[in-house]
Amino acid sequence: MKDSEVISKIKALHHRRAANGEFRGLLREYYEKRLALRLGGEVEDALSSEDTIVIEASHGAQLGHLGIHRLYLKGAQLARRIGNAVMLFLVGDQYQPVMYPEINRVYFPKCGRRGTPFTLLIKKQDRRRPLYDIPPPSEKSILRLKNQMLGLFGPNFHHFCTLHGIDKKHADRSFFRENLEYVTEVLIESASKTENYADWVTRSQIVLLSRVFPELFERHLVFFPISMLRCLPEFPDLLEKVEEVNEHKLGVSRLQKLRGETPYLSRRIPLNLSPFWYHCPECSSRNRGLLSDGEASYTCTTCGAEVVQKIEEGFSNPDIVFSQILTPVAMGTTARIVGHVHPYAEVADGYLSKKLGIPPPERLLLGTFPVFHGLGDADGGDTRCSLIRALLEAEQGELRKLAYDDWSSCPEIYSYYYRYVSLKGEQP
Repeated sequence: MKDSEVISKIKALHHRRAANGEFRGLLREYYEKRLALRLGGEVEDALSSEDTIVIEASHGAQLGHLGIHRLYLKGAQLARRIGNAVMLFLVGDQYQPVMYPEINRVYFPKCGRRGTPFTLLIKKQDRRRPLYDIPPPSEKSILRLKNQMLGLFGPNFHHFCTLHGIDKKHADRSFFRENLEYVTEVLIESASKTENYADWVTRSQIVLLSRVFPELFERHLVFFPISMLRCLPEFPDLLEKVEEVNEHKLGVSRLQKLRGETPYLSRRIPLNLSPFWYHCPECSSRNRGLLSDGEASYTCTTCGAEVVQKIEEGFSNPDIVFSQILTPVAMGTTARIVGHVHPYAEVADGYLSKKLGIPPPERLLLGTFPVFHGLGDADGGDTRCSLIRALLEAEQGELRKLAYDDWSSCPEIYSYYYRYVSLKGEQP
């Protein structure tokens, strides 16, 4: 699809939504108390209007590859063109490092080959804890990352100049080094102003990308953690429907299996299975509990502890189906920008339409991905380039392609150092 087609589809789907004062209050609290940032006044005003279109995307908290960041940046640019729209990015702050090792990894190539990723230290005892319960990286760990990146710059710079016949004496090394100083400063400052790893990641990317996309962050883009969805006033009412939701999950999964598709559920679940995850008080591993008489009970699948606690205590976040049912109910989400369509989509959308009578958000598949061409890359560039690496090597005008290139295109983003490549068809 082209941008114009996506915008027309979103406008056609829009219906008046409830102006959720409670959500605005939670959002302000999140920005001011957890991120130590100012919530854009224009965003808050927009969320006060019943006519504002809400576009949604979500991903785990990480300074990951550019495709992740394009989901919400492209959505914010569409929201800007629509005018009365806001892009809501739900941050997966509930994930555990043991589940997603890339959470604390920064990938750099090395002289035309895939390099070993650099990592920010997460202590062994923290690897099963949710990201909102892990401290930010230390200044020492961030400076170690800085030195690793600076150490790799030299060999990659030499490889690039040799490959393209560039006289190294005429190439400006200060561009990378000055960007490295700025990025390091932001990472350290964010670590000093936040109390957990997920908030550190979120604050860092907001500050770093606000400099590139000020017009989007001030008015059309807002972040919110998935773990705080349980604070929405609509959450308790939906929790009362847990058995109905589970029955619906089973029914859709059976149909998916009959159609020869991968089902959302591969086995039968009890109807009183909790729609959210609990973290074991002994080892912090994730578990599902069985709900009964105001309590949740489970046997930890990792350490074997027998746990019984009140329903509202100890759980970290709703599961993906419950989350995607809750946000349209609470916020009137019109569209979702996704990188893939998973089996859970049919479950959540079907429950909204058939059980609650609410039009499910349109899932807009952003199947294109950015390609980065930089120091150390093999021919063809890097489709998994990390945000940090791109911020070190690319000029702001190149990075703006993440939002402003058309929906149907794969943005080709070039390192600053391509300006030194001679005009032989290699220059961007």
